[in-house]
Amino acid sequence: MSDIQSQEFRALLVKISDNIEPDDLKKMNLLCKGIIGDRDRSKIKSPIDLFDELEKKQKLKASDVTFLIYLLENGCKDHHTLLSHLRSYERQWSSSKGVSEEKLYLARLLSEKLGSNYKMVLRHTGLPDEHIERLAEDNPRNSNLGFIRM
Repeated sequence: MSDIQSQEFRALLVKISDNIEPDDLKKMNLLCKGIIGDRDRSKIKSPIDLFDELEKKQKLKASDVTFLIYLLENGCKDHHTLLSHLRSYERQWSSSKGVSEEKLYLARLLSEKLGSNYKMVLRHTGLPDEHIERLAEDNPRNSNLGFIRM
């Protein structure tokens, strides 16, 4: 996970936590029974505390917000607004899921050096077609990629 993704993930958690009402937090906490121990659940006083515990239990990660979606859908009255923020984050970062930064760097380097032949070579590296197409969109002339949108 990149530092940028990590920072955006933290900012998203803060934004979500600012919009969770105390009653909703209690519901979300109850939904975590069996995942977070009773002693740790009793210490949760804020959404940030809950998110920290979920990260410790590997139920919440910048690369996987599935459980957070479940909590919001089932524990929050006004979950539609919160889910729209979460879905936006998910769309932004889902294209880089499963692809290492090293592989993306290699893709950029190859596309710069090989010109129009880079797609064929990148397919042999195992880079998904969606990333290869993203490279083509970002740099239609294939002269200097410079940046891969993730």
